[in-house]
Amino acid sequence: MIGREVNAAIPVTLFLLISVTLYGFYDNLSGVDEGSDLDLINPVWDYEHDSESGYGSVTGGFVYRGENAPSLYGKYIYADFIMGKIWALEITDDGKTNTLIHDSKANTSLTGNSRISVSAFGESEAGELYFSDRTTGKIFGFNQNSEDEIIIEEFNPNISVEQLIGIDNAGDSSDRLFGIEQAGKVHIIDESSNTTEILLDITEQVENADWEQGLLGLAFHPDYKDNGQFFVTYTVKGLGADAATLRLSKFVESVETVLLEIDQPYVNHNGGHIAFGPDGYLYVGLGDGGKYNDAFNHAQNLETLKGSILRLDVDGDTYTIPSDNPFVGNSDGYKEEIFAYGFRNPWMFSFDSETGDLWTGDVGQDKWEEIDIVVSGGNYGWAFREGTHCFDSPFEHYDGHSCGEIDSWTFGAFIYERVLLNAPLMIFFLISIAVSTRYKMKIG
Repeated sequence: MIGREVNAAIPVTLFLLISVTLYGFYDNLSGVDEGSDLDLINPVWDYEHDSESGYGSVTGGFVYRGENAPSLYGKYIYADFIMGKIWALEITDDGKTNTLIHDSKANTSLTGNSRISVSAFGESEAGELYFSDRTTGKIFGFNQNSEDEIIIEEFNPNISVEQLIGIDNAGDSSDRLFGIEQAGKVHIIDESSNTTEILLDITEQVENADWEQGLLGLAFHPDYKDNGQFFVTYTVKGLGADAATLRLSKFVESVETVLLEIDQPYVNHNGGHIAFGPDGYLYVGLGDGGKYNDAFNHAQNLETLKGSILRLDVDGDTYTIPSDNPFVGNSDGYKEEIFAYGFRNPWMFSFDSETGDLWTGDVGQDKWEEIDIVVSGGNYGWAFREGTHCFDSPFEHYDGHSCGEIDSWTFGAFIYERVLLNAPLMIFFLISIAVSTRYKMKIG
């Protein structure tokens, strides 16, 4: 048999590729499910992404306490921004029932578009529930016909707000709704008027380049009728394409008082939803800092505010921390503002006006969206869990945690983050291949 000479770069390259692949498999499979040793709180409901597109994005809603649709009373109404569906989740002693109310992809009559991108829910002062379509800027509400069928009706056909991502009421007995325009405006919406007035315009201050940036949250002080105070969150303009700062501010008319700023390492997962609880404190939702797979080690890290829901006393020129927050007085460096943690991007949350329960939708990544009832000090699992399911992040700060299986998404992210973006390792690979091209190997 006559041997062949081949350039040494070929077997060297194959060896490096095989080594990287085996390293990736080892990282996926090695370790244990560290989340099983933690006191994680499971969601009350999770659901799988759209089987056709593979995508989903939960929009948290409200427990319905209105009168127009009595069959919905006491049920949690929520939606999916990507899938265009709205559901009613009922939890009783006998179990859980999740009922599809409307599938806008199957019935396009409301807008004529391929789906309704449900970006927010909001309550009127009377407890009636409304939702927004970010694409058309329209607002819709719920009613019920004589056959007890749920009917979705347009709030006012003549009103639309560009990039509408929030609905609120001021609790001032005016029966008005307020709509958040993501670019930086708060609109006053009166059902009897075909135009909106502007309560706030901070467009020049707001970074709105990414669809998860912008003016993101609005909450009226419980005593707004007397003190005129309302609060907003927004991403600040002029800080670069790959980062931002999320700012929480108090306004009285156009006078702004900045209360809190949180650096954001990436454009997405800013969170930003805010709401006052029945205890009079302001709750602030923060995402994990963005990118994917909890890339920046925030969701399980109590030394950062991100990946959490905060609870703040804002009855002053600066915020203070309520004395009964779960981590007050700790000696571990944990942020005392945190009420609950372990979230990916809690969008949106609300308080049941009858029970006071805090409900939120936490946006999933790989496969699962989740609905949580949030309790003080609770750890909701990301990125050990996605919904009720084990999740395997490829980042170094999750080394030691494994779901014990090969996941194509996690493996691909591992190769990209831990190999291709590892400059010293890539330089070593390239030098090895370059040097080996100078030699030949005899095979056979």
